[in-house]
Amino acid sequence: MRIRIAVVVVLLVALLVLPPVFGKVAESRVTAHIESLREKQLDITIDEYERGWFSSRARITLKPSQLHPSAALLADVLDPLTVAVDIRHGPVSLADGFFLGMFETYARPVDDSPVVDFVVEAQTTLDGSVNFAVEIMPLRHDFADGRVNLSGARASGTIERRRVDARGELASLEIASPTGAVSMIGVRASTDTERRSGRVAPGTLSVEVDRIAFERFENSSQAFDATGVRFASRSSVDRALNRLHGRAVFAFEQARTGNGATITDARYEMSLRNVDVAALEAYYDLVADGAPAEPSMDVVAPIVQRLVASSPSFAIDTVRFHVDGQPFEANLHVDVDSSVPPSGGAVDLNDPEYWRSILKGRAGLSAAKPLVEQLAAAGIKVQLLAAQEDGASMPTDSLDALAEAQVGLVLGMLSAQGMIEDTGSLYRTTLSLENGRITVNGQPLPF
Repeated sequence: MRIRIAVVVVLLVALLVLPPVFGKVAESRVTAHIESLREKQLDITIDEYERGWFSSRARITLKPSQLHPSAALLADVLDPLTVAVDIRHGPVSLADGFFLGMFETYARPVDDSPVVDFVVEAQTTLDGSVNFAVEIMPLRHDFADGRVNLSGARASGTIERRRVDARGELASLEIASPTGAVSMIGVRASTDTERRSGRVAPGTLSVEVDRIAFERFENSSQAFDATGVRFASRSSVDRALNRLHGRAVFAFEQARTGNGATITDARYEMSLRNVDVAALEAYYDLVADGAPAEPSMDVVAPIVQRLVASSPSFAIDTVRFHVDGQPFEANLHVDVDSSVPPSGGAVDLNDPEYWRSILKGRAGLSAAKPLVEQLAAAGIKVQLLAAQEDGASMPTDSLDALAEAQVGLVLGMLSAQGMIEDTGSLYRTTLSLENGRITVNGQPLPF
């Protein structure tokens, strides 16, 4: 009996003593999160924060920093935005059902009719992980140079230390400007990643879009309308956190271009192995620090040398699609052999012979003959147009005829030289690089 009474007393004391402790933790978490958002070029201020015994309340105002690349658009949407945050302290909350944890958070804009209306609900458990759910309400917003239509969006997931497991979806989105419009229907995304080092977070990512369309009002030939779009990636690091491996796939079922072509059954697969994590992070740091368009070799060389030392490999396993029913397929595989010593004793990244000695690769391409002839004619036509003198012009029919005539000559010459193989319905070619020697369809190049 005494034990039961003691347990009850301890629980009552915990229920009375722990809420303000968890409230203090909640306040520090909110402050830290706001600081991280400020680093992302959002101007956020805590207008007020009232920390009570069992609950806390806050009002937060956010607007985009002038340094943000989309400051003008975000300023019109946020304008600014004030959010009310209600925090219920643990260890037990019964406000919206039974909850056992540190605290619950509920946030929503204060304005009755904000440009963007949303609800954020989060639960921070006793082990520090966060379960969250976000809902963005449907909106239509007209601004000076266009409009945004959103059917609404939802996202939910869990943040557990360095791991993020989340998923989201939206039914439709349309963004229009004076120059063009883009729309998406049926968007679904998910991610499960874990940050294993400074900037590297291996895991999985997937995005599916039922339909995406782009239209440029000034040039209808630049329109694009695709259905069944899918992207998926998976990456991992070794136990020592030194090497990164990954694979990605992009595909779509059908796409129509502004010039009337129909592309079907498109698929792109790529993979990489043995990428040095430290070199990758150094590159990310270089880009994040605002690297110049052409950084000095003194900055780039250590990154490249460390990357080469891990003997990485890169592959485009396949690029495959049909254009108006005509097939195209290509692949590429490149290995780096860091065991090969430089010929001069010292590594010179500007020396082509150095790269030829450490690289080993192969590539293949095959395509329907009508498709190759069409692409070749388009390329020759561009060259003929560029070669015309100022003010001179050639009738379109004559230009097309001349380009088509040259296509036969060019392809015939390449076939005679063994650069391409004519299989009857396809043109095919293979290229390999090994021991510094380049061959095309088994024939060495003269350089």
